[in-house]
Amino acid sequence: MNNMKTEETIALSVPLKDAEKIRRCLYEKNIMREDLKIKKDENNIYFPIKTALKERLSYDIVKKTFEKKEIKPNSYKEIISLPNNLKKNYQHHTIRLETLFF
Repeated sequence: MNNMKTEETIALSVPLKDAEKIRRCLYEKNIMREDLKIKKDENNIYFPIKTALKERLSYDIVKKTFEKKEIKPNSYKEIISLPNNLKKNYQHHTIRLETLFF
């Protein structure tokens, strides 16, 4: 049984030779969706994007189905929720999960 979660969305279709340059640009402009895994085939790479681009690019916008990324917590705060009366006591404590396990 396949538990892979997917989502169909718009993507920028970019030739492999231009992929890294465009990936950086999309990331810097906060256009690329980071919750989905990038796809590629033998000729192109497909970057899932948040919205259709207002800028004119010489790349096609297509619809693709992407695998969702597994989201890993960075902090215990992302895993647990504290009652409001306890939150004020722990606001100044920040522990990265890596420090707990390594």
